Amino acid sequence: MLSAKTLIAKVSALVLLPILFVSFDTQAQFPDQFQKIELIEGLRNSVNFEFAPDGRIFIIDRYGEIIIYDPNTLTSTSAGVLPVFHELEDGLLGIEFDPNFLANNYIYLHYSPLSPSVNRVSRFTMVGNQLDQSSEVVLMEWATQRDICCHAAGDLDFDSQGNLYIATGDNTNHSKYSTLDETDSNKSSENTSSNTNDLRGKILRIKPQPNGSYTIPDGNLFPGGVGGLPEIYVMGARNPYRIFVDRTNTDWLFWGEVGPDANKPGIEGPEGLDEINLTKNAGNFGWPYLSGDNQPYRNDYVTDPFYYDPAAPVNLSQWNTGATNLPVAEAAWLSFFHECYLAGPRYYYDPSIIDPKKLPIEFDKAFFYFDFNTSRIWVVQIDDQGNILSNDRLAPAIFNINKNGFIDIKIGPDGHMYVLEYGEGCCPDNVGSGKLVRIDYTGIVSNSSPVITLAADRTNGSLPLLVNFSSDGTFDPDGDPMTFEWDFDSDGVIDSNEENPTFTYTVAGEFDA
Repeated sequence: MLSAKTLIAKVSALVLLPILFVSFDTQAQFPDQFQKIELIEGLRNSVNFEFAPDGRIFIIDRYGEIIIYDPNTLTSTSAGVLPVFHELEDGLLGIEFDPNFLANNYIYLHYSPLSPSVNRVSRFTMVGNQLDQSSEVVLMEWATQRDICCHAAGDLDFDSQGNLYIATGDNTNHSKYSTLDETDSNKSSENTSSNTNDLRGKILRIKPQPNGSYTIPDGNLFPGGVGGLPEIYVMGARNPYRIFVDRTNTDWLFWGEVGPDANKPGIEGPEGLDEINLTKNAGNFGWPYLSGDNQPYRNDYVTDPFYYDPAAPVNLSQWNTGATNLPVAEAAWLSFFHECYLAGPRYYYDPSIIDPKKLPIEFDKAFFYFDFNTSRIWVVQIDDQGNILSNDRLAPAIFNINKNGFIDIKIGPDGHMYVLEYGEGCCPDNVGSGKLVRIDYTGIVSNSSPVITLAADRTNGSLPLLVNFSSDGTFDPDGDPMTFEWDFDSDGVIDSNEENPTFTYTVAGEFDA
């Protein structure tokens, strides 16, 4: 708590330095005139975000904090910090809203508690903008190892039938080729991904019940738990970090698979391959035996080394506690030389949304995926059977190769694309350069948003504290007249309409202007 004599006034431009880019790629199939609007800056370890049904944006920090951004007031607040174990890529990993959130205020969090050594999915109740931690109901949890890094995955999503999908990583180490290891169970994905009796390296599908339990929907990989755990929908995954369920239309599951690190093929197997997968039915996607379009790895831990057969994969490891003979392996929908490809959303054009800057109709039913390492985005057109019709870079002049670290992308209720940027650096920490960004389409309306510059002559001092604010340097790229609205104390109430106002703080605290 701050003393009664000290006030910190934190100047934070909630719409910061939007820059207009126009692409001149004559081969572009889609409109490519967009503008990036920065909504929040200074995020440090934010890894996931979701739109609440009431329009608020919930951002989760891997270290346990939930940040709520209100697009109506352009203000953010902390909903609390959940105690988590945040080493080895663990922590607060995923968030999703109950289908009846507007009535029950339930949210689901996927996280790593301080102890014991497990990952879990729990239901909590939101009270206004605060997470009621005492309301926790543990839905499910599974044992994990915390001796070596990495691969926690963690994303959550609901389908149209109220089924909850849970992405879990293989909880083992990085590798150039496959993680086959008979010397250390923690280094083997046969202990997790290809183990039908383990929930790691999977995408699970369950149906939460009002009493905090869950049931198993029809169509999972092992009906009735015969041959494997009944919660498993997808097995044979390495690090399915991002998932998206197309609940608007098909309930198809799109997910990205972050692959291993080999820069070229070897006797051990193929070069490292990332995947984007479209899953219509439960299946086995082959890790750690196959990758990409079912390119096989070699098992050297047997008397007669062999390459795995996608039609008949087998788990012969001493670490295996499940079935030996596994389901047929599914080939990837898309595969690439390893970067860090992640699944994004699918867009449905809504003519009832009166917003000229929403994604235009040319993107109707398009699916987006992206690369964390280079901050590039692709847009895929597919037919009603899921066949790929086109696969193009989205606006290369805007989403060019950089280190912004795109880590999550969503389509908002306003029809805009939103991007969560992790920022410079990677796990376990970065330098506080993360941002939440909105993408505005400017190709038809040619109405750019103002470029905002805010300043204050002081940011702390004794009460009462007089602060002179400045908007010098703010301009509209189109030369349109501008109006100004200042909220000095983050309460959503407009305090001034002057260009360069003054304000006196009389209460100690920390404020965003």
